[in-house]
Amino acid sequence: MKRQGKKGRLLGLLLLLAVIGAGLLLIIFRAEIFPESSPAQRGARLMETAGCWSCHSAESGAFNPDRGKHPAEYSTVHSLFRERLSLAEMRQWIAQGLSEARANSQAYMASREREALKMPAYKNHLSVAEIDEIIAYLALEQYRHDVKQSLRQGDAHDLPRGELLAHRMACYSCHGVLGQGGTGNLDSLKSYIPGFFGSDFDALTAGERSQVLEWIRDGASQAFLDQSFLGFHPGRYFRDSQAIGMPAYKDYLSEQDLEELADHVLELRSWGPLNARDFFQKRPLKAPQRDEDDEASPVAGSERNSEGDSALFDQVRPILTRCVKCHGPSEHKSEYRMDTREHLLAGGEIAEFMERSTAVAGDPGASMIITFVEAAEEDPYNEIYPMPPEGDRLTTQEIELLRRWIREGLPWPSGEELLPPENEN
Repeated sequence: MKRQGKKGRLLGLLLLLAVIGAGLLLIIFRAEIFPESSPAQRGARLMETAGCWSCHSAESGAFNPDRGKHPAEYSTVHSLFRERLSLAEMRQWIAQGLSEARANSQAYMASREREALKMPAYKNHLSVAEIDEIIAYLALEQYRHDVKQSLRQGDAHDLPRGELLAHRMACYSCHGVLGQGGTGNLDSLKSYIPGFFGSDFDALTAGERSQVLEWIRDGASQAFLDQSFLGFHPGRYFRDSQAIGMPAYKDYLSEQDLEELADHVLELRSWGPLNARDFFQKRPLKAPQRDEDDEASPVAGSERNSEGDSALFDQVRPILTRCVKCHGPSEHKSEYRMDTREHLLAGGEIAEFMERSTAVAGDPGASMIITFVEAAEEDPYNEIYPMPPEGDRLTTQEIELLRRWIREGLPWPSGEELLPPENEN
């Protein structure tokens, strides 16, 4: 009996050790086989699962039937990346189906009642953490969209040099915006391209600057290629078998650029995976981000001294004078005036309805004036109307001049008031 008892205890101990060993192997297996992810990556997958893309898109969404309108007049659901919302507003839209400001807008609620498609409230379907992951993805994509526009317009000079290189060399196309997780990659070890964080990135670079620099310069580090196991070189095997290979940038960048790009990648590694709040702290979006307890945003640029560069104002004056025909002291369509700097910044009905600023000193991309003068066609759902509505549209040179004026802070001589052209009185 005693011998059987000892055998039983021994078998029990062996079984326990086997279970512990299997658990450890499972943990190691998962760490080695499954790719790492950031909040933004998980947010992108959640948006797919939640059906967000069925109505929304990066540019223009689904048609939205509206009672009392002909189908040809139906608007479309707004783009996810044209909104300029605070962290709190994003949470409200996802959790409640609309923001508190929109809920308090009679005009918006009336239009919402007529429309067939209404934003669902996900508070009973997604956890707070999951909503924040979606916000992290939306913030990263909005930032990518903004930078892309700035690069097209030659207006990205305020970006850190390393980050500018990362955008221009398409690093973020594979490794994710700000290195927050990459795209899939068939026949690679984990079937994806890692972001610039975590153990997968360190397994490729050891977190060493010299190896990061080699990857960027030559397409792989020698240490990675020289790894061997019983004569098998896994680094070389997967480099040759995977669908997407790392480019070698030695023929595209100077040595100084290569080093600045390597330093930028290592900075992103130190950030790690960013949640929504971390991202807003690292890279605030162009539109002013409001405090979570604020109900309305301050008028952007209202603190600027009105005595600006009169020479630049004189150049932009003819453009503004044309606008004053419809937005001046005698006629102010949409309750918006542009005859003084104060009126220009105050906005009107459309700006209030869209919760955006008509003009943001220093930021053409966030200024609705630019949206209107660049618009090719009406988009009533998003309250976008090409301006001017009649006569010749602004030329490319005039729009660029308007952008420059906004970028340099909307300079406007003190006390200056504009009148419509004399032949328009």
